Amino acid sequence: MKEECKFCSGWNDEKAECRGIGMYCATREQIEEETAQARIELLNTMLVEDWHIGEDEIFYIMVADSPENREVISELGASEEEIENMKVEPYKWLDISKFAFENTDAEWWEIGVGFGKGDWKTQNSKKAIATLREVILKTAGMYDGHDPKETDYELWKSIAEYMDGETALVVDHYERKGTYTYLELKDEEKSKELAYMMEQDRMTGCYIDDRAGFDEAWDNDEYEPDGSLVIPAVNVILPGQQEGET
Repeated sequence: MKEECKFCSGWNDEKAECRGIGMYCATREQIEEETAQARIELLNTMLVEDWHIGEDEIFYIMVADSPENREVISELGASEEEIENMKVEPYKWLDISKFAFENTDAEWWEIGVGFGKGDWKTQNSKKAIATLREVILKTAGMYDGHDPKETDYELWKSIAEYMDGETALVVDHYERKGTYTYLELKDEEKSKELAYMMEQDRMTGCYIDDRAGFDEAWDNDEYEPDGSLVIPAVNVILPGQQEGET
């Protein structure tokens, strides 16, 4: 099938076929499917910063409120007013979940895969295998460049300081090169305490001021964080790497 056949003057809408010689012309269904997939691919060009997914429900999928992301959302058909309604204050994020599922053919969103339609397992099989790494964290001051007025600034500053110098397990971030997704600290007690600190985030925390509930979930191996912490490469020391090297 030639690309130019899709929209040639020989196309017959009624019969969903080309009146020309093109025995390999696309059917209407093929064109619609390719258009739908192209829109989903465009959706997946935006880096997801945070998400909250339940067993049967997606609560939110956040991307940065940036000119680039606004341009993508606009290209997918959102008005300026609709984009403004996606804003999540006081964070500089846009919740694209409702828009994505109502205005494209996306049927699901999967961590490490993105939006898609059809059988997600097929899409998932195309994922690169993440590399598990044991690193030393050098996270003190990681949030110094952030606005102290940001919500939970002091919390995340203390988290970065608590992690500093600890040995941790991370994996290469599935989408953002040069960053790592934090998994856990090697010290189990400190890893548990760090997880509880992260749960105090006012946007993503599920155990805010609920130590008993957190301890019960942790001790019963039922605890799962709702978000992830992305650490820039400059804030980790890889095996064999000297501090100060990148």
